[in-house]
Amino acid sequence: MGSKLGIILAFFLSLAAAGGAYYLYQNLAAERNVRLNLEKKYDETRERVLNLQSEKEQIKAAKEQFEAETAELQRKAQGFEAEVNQLRTQSSQIASLKASLEDQLREKQAKLGEMERKIAELQKQAEDAMKACNVTPSDVKTALAATPISFSSPASSGTSGGLVFSSAQTSPSTASTVMAPATSVPSVTPAVSPAPAGISQGSRILTVNRKFNFVVVNLGLKDGLKMGDQLKVVRSGSERASLQIEKLYDKFAAATILNEDANNPVMEGDEVRKA
Repeated sequence: MGSKLGIILAFFLSLAAAGGAYYLYQNLAAERNVRLNLEKKYDETRERVLNLQSEKEQIKAAKEQFEAETAELQRKAQGFEAEVNQLRTQSSQIASLKASLEDQLREKQAKLGEMERKIAELQKQAEDAMKACNVTPSDVKTALAATPISFSSPASSGTSGGLVFSSAQTSPSTASTVMAPATSVPSVTPAVSPAPAGISQGSRILTVNRKFNFVVVNLGLKDGLKMGDQLKVVRSGSERASLQIEKLYDKFAAATILNEDANNPVMEGDEVRKA
């Protein structure tokens, strides 16, 4: 009887031990599962942290690249602004230069118009002079070709003043005759032949040359003038100056201005009479 109780007690103890072992096994399995889950979550969390760090590095690199691009764009913008300012300056300079060139063009056009007007006046004066002398252009060409005249200034001729005519008809003893200015005439007493009496009241001065101190009159060889003849210039009935013939052509002559009234200088159109 006692052995049976011992066996039964041992059986119950074995069952209790088996139940305790099973309980412990279940607890260990649960703890293991929890630990595995925690490790899995840790790995997932660690992976997410690594991903976030990688994304952070990428964002940082993108930020640096964006800042570099922004700085480059700012530098280019400054360069463009400098170019725009330079273009504005050049545009202003071009506009100023254009205005200056337009002013110069207008000035040149005005001068050209003035020169054309003077040329027209000179042509008219030449035509009037030839008409007054009854001379045609062919007559002038023929006379100049037959008896060339060379004019030289006082500096180039070595004289103290006046005009030098170089011509074969000027004088048999000299190759050139110096037309002295009025200030040097009183000390000179040239041999003067009397002027012809047939000079008409239509005899006038055609041209006055102040540079060489001579005039051109519409009288010539056909009117009986000779080299050295003296004439007087009359205006409003008063004598204004005296002339001396220095060069002769058929229908006109060149004469040096001798004594001249400083207050009433010789002018084109003044009447010429015998001295």
